[in-house]
Amino acid sequence: MLASCDKEEASPYIVSRVTTYPTIALTDAPILSVFKGQAFNDPGAVTKIGDQTVETKVTGTVDTNTLGVYTITYTGQNSDGFTASTSRLVAVVDPAVANEDISGSYARTNGAPVTITKIGPGIYRNSNFGGVLPPSAFIQPSYLAQVSPTQLVFPTQNVPNIGEVSFQNVSTTLADGKIVGYKYVVINPSFGTALRTFVKQ
Repeated sequence: MLASCDKEEASPYIVSRVTTYPTIALTDAPILSVFKGQAFNDPGAVTKIGDQTVETKVTGTVDTNTLGVYTITYTGQNSDGFTASTSRLVAVVDPAVANEDISGSYARTNGAPVTITKIGPGIYRNSNFGGVLPPSAFIQPSYLAQVSPTQLVFPTQNVPNIGEVSFQNVSTTLADGKIVGYKYVVINPSFGTALRTFVKQ
């Protein structure tokens, strides 16, 4: 007895599906500060898939007994397994910096202008972390923290149009016990390995 069947042909149609990617919004600022020894209450973040709010996974801890800058990462995922994440920096600072203010105009030794702006106790925005001469697409802002009257911390962070940036060999210049300058090496493929020196004007 013989039997045969026709070969099943592949469908000429491509089956596709639409997925809605998660979006994450921080509930508060991207950098916050807390005084050493005090409790830190994480304001969190909100993950949405379209109009629907879903669970946000939180990783990272803040040791409020140790001065420094800590990173908290928030991650959300949709039903297809696609994820999105964002981060917040939390600076643990000495209460002695509450009335300190290092903001103002600075300049790199190559003449490039930098503006340091205070945005909270011990935390600042740097307008031109690379000390790049204008005009340039590499003039981008970053965050820093004054964790004690004489110590600055420049945390690893993601900078728009640049990517992840970290800082090494950080030191400060003091006058009468006050910070009047700082130095560091920028770690990022778009920047060289030179020690960059900045002085308050």
